[in-house]
Order: sequence, then C-alpha cells, then structure tokens
Amino acid sequence: MYGPDVYELILKNHLLYKINENVDFSFINVTCEKLYCSNKGRPVTNTPEMMLRSAVVQYLFRINTFLEEAKRYSKSRDFKRDMKMRAHIEPKQGEMKRFHGLKRAKFWGKEKMNIQAMLTGIAVNLKRFIKMSGDIC
Repeated sequence: MYGPDVYELILKNHLLYKINENVDFSFINVTCEKLYCSNKGRPVTNTPEMMLRSAVVQYLFRINTFLEEAKRYSKSRDFKRDMKMRAHIEPKQGEMKRFHGLKRAKFWGKEKMNIQAMLTGIAVNLKRFIKMSGDIC
C-alpha cells in the first residue's frame, strides 16, 4: 500500500465512521439485482450500494448536486457571456469537423489527436486569413 488507508484518516468518533461500522448497506445490492442485466453491459458489483452511500453523505452534509449548481450557473452573467462566445465557436468547429477531417481521428492517442486538432485549426485560420486579406497575386 502506498499511503494511509481511508479509514485511518477518518476519526473514530466521526459520524461517517460510525455509520460505516454500524449500518450494512449491502441489502440494496440484492434488492437491485434484478434491475441489472447479467450478460450485457458493465458488470455491476457494488454500484447500488455506493450510490446509496453517496446519497446519504449528500443528505447529511447538504452537498449541492451538479444539477443545482448548473441551474445557478445558467442564471448567471458568466453563462450568458459563455453562450455568446459559443455561438461563434460552434460553427467553426462544425466546419473543422465536416470539411477538414476532425470527424474521425487519423492516429491513436490523445496527444496525436491534439496535434491533429491543432493542425486543423492552423489550416482553418490560414484559410480565413487568406480570405480576409483578399487576392494575394
């Protein structure tokens, strides 16, 4: 093991430690067993249990969900500014996808895909620069 176990970091008298010691959440795995397909998709081992545990933690500590944060963000000035910028960026990305080969990666790996995207961006910007500058000859 590389570092301390998570249970060594939590104090023995902490509420979460006591819940973990005294409450058996494994009943939910048996209850939800029929809801998951056994031969298709990702195998489910403790997913329902982990989801229930995270729901308990969210409830106990009043952790806002991503949905609530997204609702708050959608009403902010930052969201409106970002949406205005997005209206200019998305058509250009669509052009790069449709006409310049970004629909499908030419090489394997994130690094090589980034290089492909950079080269495509350079090509689109050069095309735009030539169009803006008028006739070169």
